[in-house]
Amino acid sequence: MKKGLLVVIGGVVFGVVFLLSFCLSQADATLIGVRTTYASFYPKISYDGGGLLKYGKTYTGEDNLLVLTADDMRYIVGPGDYDNILGAVKHTVKIYVDTTGNFIGGIPGYDMTEIVTADDGVTIRGHTYSKGDTLLYAEVVEFGWGEKEVDFIFESVGGELVDDGLWPYPPASAGYATLDGTPNWSSDFIIGSVEGKKMPTPESSSLLLLGTGLLGFGAYFRARFGRKK
Repeated sequence: MKKGLLVVIGGVVFGVVFLLSFCLSQADATLIGVRTTYASFYPKISYDGGGLLKYGKTYTGEDNLLVLTADDMRYIVGPGDYDNILGAVKHTVKIYVDTTGNFIGGIPGYDMTEIVTADDGVTIRGHTYSKGDTLLYAEVVEFGWGEKEVDFIFESVGGELVDDGLWPYPPASAGYATLDGTPNWSSDFIIGSVEGKKMPTPESSSLLLLGTGLLGFGAYFRARFGRKK
Protein backbone atom coordinates (compact mmCIF):
# COMPACT_ATOMS: atom_id res chain seq x y z
CA MET A 1 0.00 0.00 0.00
CA LYS A 2 2.79 2.40 0.87
CA LYS A 3 4.54 1.66 -2.41
CA GLY A 4 1.35 2.42 -4.32
CA LEU A 5 0.93 5.68 -2.45
CA LEU A 6 4.50 6.69 -3.29
CA VAL A 7 3.87 6.04 -6.99
CA VAL A 8 0.71 8.15 -6.92
CA ILE A 9 2.45 10.98 -5.05
CA GLY A 10 5.34 10.81 -7.52
CA GLY A 11 2.94 11.21 -10.44
CA VAL A 12 1.27 14.21 -8.84
CA VAL A 13 4.57 15.87 -7.96
CA PHE A 14 6.02 15.31 -11.44
CA GLY A 15 2.94 16.76 -13.14
CA VAL A 16 2.80 19.79 -10.85
CA VAL A 17 6.53 20.52 -11.13
CA PHE A 18 6.47 20.20 -14.95
CA LEU A 19 3.48 22.50 -15.37
CA LEU A 20 4.75 25.08 -12.89
CA SER A 21 8.23 25.15 -14.40
CA PHE A 22 6.79 25.58 -17.89
CA CYS A 23 4.45 28.40 -16.83
CA LEU A 24 7.15 30.19 -14.84
CA SER A 25 9.57 29.96 -17.73
CA GLN A 26 7.07 31.89 -19.86
CA ALA A 27 6.17 34.52 -17.25
CA ASP A 28 8.84 37.05 -18.20
CA ALA A 29 9.21 36.15 -21.88
CA THR A 30 7.28 37.23 -24.96
CA LEU A 31 8.39 34.12 -26.84
CA ILE A 32 6.61 30.90 -25.90
CA GLY A 33 9.96 29.10 -26.04
CA VAL A 34 9.09 26.45 -28.65
CA ARG A 35 12.56 26.26 -30.20
CA THR A 36 14.26 25.42 -26.90
CA THR A 37 11.45 23.64 -25.03
CA TYR A 38 10.40 21.14 -27.70
CA ALA A 39 13.61 20.64 -29.68
CA SER A 40 13.85 16.94 -28.74
CA PHE A 41 10.34 15.95 -29.83
CA TYR A 42 9.54 14.06 -33.05
CA PRO A 43 8.24 13.93 -35.71
CA LYS A 44 9.26 17.33 -37.06
CA ILE A 45 8.67 19.24 -40.27
CA SER A 46 11.46 21.67 -41.10
CA TYR A 47 11.82 24.54 -43.51
CA ASP A 48 15.14 26.30 -44.13
CA GLY A 49 15.41 29.61 -45.97
CA GLY A 50 13.09 31.19 -48.49
CA GLY A 51 10.23 31.87 -46.08
CA LEU A 52 8.59 35.24 -45.46
CA LEU A 53 6.86 36.84 -42.49
CA LYS A 54 4.46 39.60 -43.63
CA TYR A 55 2.35 41.96 -41.51
CA GLY A 56 -0.22 44.62 -42.22
CA LYS A 57 -2.33 45.81 -45.12
CA THR A 58 0.65 46.84 -47.27
CA TYR A 59 1.88 43.25 -47.57
CA THR A 60 -1.13 41.06 -46.68
CA GLY A 61 -4.11 43.12 -47.78
CA GLU A 62 -5.56 43.35 -44.26
CA ASP A 63 -4.77 45.41 -41.18
CA ASN A 64 -3.29 43.39 -38.31
CA LEU A 65 -2.95 40.23 -40.42
CA LEU A 66 0.29 38.28 -39.92
CA VAL A 67 1.23 35.73 -42.58
CA LEU A 68 4.13 33.27 -42.42
CA THR A 69 4.87 31.25 -45.58
CA ALA A 70 7.67 28.82 -46.34
CA ASP A 71 8.51 25.78 -48.46
CA ASP A 72 8.97 22.69 -46.31
CA MET A 73 12.30 20.89 -46.48
CA ARG A 74 12.11 17.64 -44.46
CA TYR A 75 9.73 15.37 -42.58
CA ILE A 76 11.95 14.14 -39.73
CA VAL A 77 11.23 11.12 -37.52
CA GLY A 78 14.55 11.00 -35.65
CA PRO A 79 18.21 12.06 -35.80
CA GLY A 80 19.38 11.46 -39.37
CA ASP A 81 16.09 9.79 -40.34
CA TYR A 82 13.96 11.95 -42.65
CA ASP A 83 12.12 12.20 -45.97
CA ASN A 84 13.06 15.05 -48.28
CA ILE A 85 9.95 17.08 -49.18
CA LEU A 86 11.72 20.21 -50.46
CA GLY A 87 9.69 22.03 -53.10
CA ALA A 88 6.66 19.79 -52.61
CA VAL A 89 4.81 21.23 -49.59
CA LYS A 90 3.87 24.81 -48.62
CA HIS A 91 3.65 25.82 -44.95
CA THR A 92 1.32 28.76 -44.12
CA VAL A 93 0.25 30.42 -40.87
CA LYS A 94 -2.27 33.29 -40.80
CA ILE A 95 -3.35 35.07 -37.60
CA TYR A 96 -4.29 38.55 -36.39
CA VAL A 97 -1.86 40.45 -34.16
CA ASP A 98 -2.38 43.96 -32.76
CA THR A 99 0.06 46.87 -33.04
CA THR A 100 1.80 45.89 -29.79
CA GLY A 101 2.43 42.31 -30.89
CA ASN A 102 -0.41 40.71 -28.92
CA PHE A 103 -2.30 37.78 -30.43
CA ILE A 104 -5.85 38.77 -31.41
CA GLY A 105 -7.07 35.51 -32.93
CA GLY A 106 -7.17 33.33 -35.99
CA ILE A 107 -8.66 33.69 -39.45
CA PRO A 108 -11.88 32.09 -40.73
CA GLY A 109 -10.95 28.51 -41.54
CA TYR A 110 -7.69 26.97 -40.40
CA ASP A 111 -4.86 29.21 -39.19
CA MET A 112 -2.09 26.77 -40.13
CA THR A 113 -1.90 24.54 -43.18
CA GLU A 114 0.61 22.21 -44.85
CA ILE A 115 -0.52 21.76 -48.46
CA VAL A 116 1.08 19.71 -51.24
CA THR A 117 2.06 22.03 -54.11
CA ALA A 118 4.16 19.76 -56.36
CA ASP A 119 2.47 18.65 -59.59
CA ASP A 120 3.68 15.08 -59.09
CA GLY A 121 2.78 15.04 -55.39
CA VAL A 122 5.01 13.85 -52.55
CA THR A 123 5.73 10.55 -50.80
CA ILE A 124 6.26 10.44 -47.02
CA ARG A 125 7.05 7.17 -45.26
CA GLY A 126 5.54 5.21 -48.14
CA HIS A 127 2.33 7.25 -48.26
CA THR A 128 1.79 9.19 -51.50
CA TYR A 129 -0.09 12.50 -51.49
CA SER A 130 -1.38 14.44 -54.49
CA LYS A 131 -1.19 18.14 -55.32
CA GLY A 132 -3.71 20.03 -53.23
CA ASP A 133 -3.83 17.51 -50.38
CA THR A 134 -3.72 19.06 -46.89
CA LEU A 135 -1.10 17.21 -44.89
CA LEU A 136 -1.77 19.19 -41.71
CA TYR A 137 -4.20 21.84 -40.54
CA ALA A 138 -4.63 23.47 -37.14
CA GLU A 139 -5.82 26.45 -35.14
CA VAL A 140 -3.31 28.78 -33.49
CA VAL A 141 -4.09 29.10 -29.77
CA GLU A 142 -0.93 30.90 -28.65
CA PHE A 143 1.56 33.23 -30.35
CA GLY A 144 4.88 34.60 -29.16
CA TRP A 145 7.61 36.78 -30.61
CA GLY A 146 11.01 38.11 -29.69
CA GLU A 147 14.30 39.17 -31.20
CA LYS A 148 14.41 37.67 -34.71
CA GLU A 149 11.92 34.92 -33.85
CA VAL A 150 8.22 34.04 -33.68
CA ASP A 151 6.55 30.90 -32.30
CA PHE A 152 3.13 29.25 -32.09
CA ILE A 153 1.07 26.61 -30.29
CA PHE A 154 -1.38 24.68 -32.49
CA GLU A 155 -4.55 22.84 -31.42
CA SER A 156 -7.33 21.00 -33.29
CA VAL A 157 -4.64 19.41 -35.46
CA GLY A 158 -5.73 17.19 -38.35
CA GLY A 159 -4.97 16.33 -41.96
CA GLU A 160 -3.58 13.47 -44.04
CA LEU A 161 -0.54 12.94 -41.82
CA VAL A 162 -2.76 12.60 -38.74
CA ASP A 163 -5.11 10.23 -40.56
CA ASP A 164 -2.17 8.05 -41.65
CA GLY A 165 -0.58 7.95 -38.19
CA LEU A 166 2.42 10.07 -39.24
CA TRP A 167 1.60 12.99 -36.95
CA PRO A 168 0.21 12.66 -33.41
CA TYR A 169 -2.91 14.43 -32.15
CA PRO A 170 -3.42 14.82 -29.29
CA PRO A 171 -1.20 16.34 -27.93
CA ALA A 172 -0.96 19.89 -29.26
CA SER A 173 1.71 20.84 -31.80
CA ALA A 174 4.13 23.77 -31.80
CA GLY A 175 6.19 25.67 -34.34
CA TYR A 176 8.71 28.46 -34.64
CA ALA A 177 10.56 30.55 -37.23
CA THR A 178 13.82 32.41 -36.83
CA LEU A 179 13.97 35.60 -38.86
CA ASP A 180 16.29 38.04 -40.62
CA GLY A 181 14.93 40.84 -38.43
CA THR A 182 12.77 41.58 -35.38
CA PRO A 183 9.08 42.49 -35.90
CA ASN A 184 8.18 46.15 -35.40
CA TRP A 185 4.43 46.10 -34.87
CA SER A 186 4.00 49.88 -35.17
CA SER A 187 4.23 49.62 -38.96
CA ASP A 188 3.68 47.11 -41.78
CA PHE A 189 6.69 44.90 -42.47
CA ILE A 190 8.05 41.99 -44.46
CA ILE A 191 10.91 39.87 -43.03
CA GLY A 192 12.76 36.88 -44.43
CA SER A 193 12.50 33.59 -42.51
CA VAL A 194 15.79 31.77 -41.98
CA GLU A 195 14.73 28.53 -40.34
CA GLY A 196 11.64 26.94 -38.87
CA LYS A 197 10.24 23.69 -37.50
CA LYS A 198 7.04 22.30 -36.08
CA MET A 199 6.65 19.34 -33.74
CA PRO A 200 4.26 17.77 -31.21
CA THR A 201 4.32 18.86 -27.57
CA PRO A 202 4.01 16.84 -24.33
CA GLU A 203 1.38 19.10 -22.73
CA SER A 204 -1.64 16.82 -22.96
CA SER A 205 0.21 13.80 -21.59
CA SER A 206 1.54 15.87 -18.70
CA LEU A 207 -1.96 17.05 -17.83
CA LEU A 208 -3.10 13.43 -18.06
CA LEU A 209 -0.33 12.36 -15.68
CA LEU A 210 -1.32 15.06 -13.22
CA GLY A 211 -5.01 14.15 -13.45
CA THR A 212 -4.30 10.43 -13.07
CA GLY A 213 -2.13 11.10 -10.05
CA LEU A 214 -4.81 13.23 -8.40
CA LEU A 215 -7.51 10.62 -9.08
CA GLY A 216 -5.26 7.88 -7.71
CA PHE A 217 -4.48 9.97 -4.65
CA GLY A 218 -8.20 10.42 -3.99
CA ALA A 219 -8.95 6.73 -4.53
CA TYR A 220 -6.20 5.73 -2.11
CA PHE A 221 -7.44 7.93 0.70
CA ARG A 222 -11.06 6.92 0.07
CA ALA A 223 -10.08 3.26 0.33
CA ARG A 224 -7.78 3.86 3.27
CA PHE A 225 -9.91 6.12 5.41
CA GLY A 226 -13.41 6.16 3.88
CA ARG A 227 -14.75 3.12 5.73
CA LYS A 228 -13.75 4.30 9.18
CA LYS A 229 -16.68 5.21 11.43
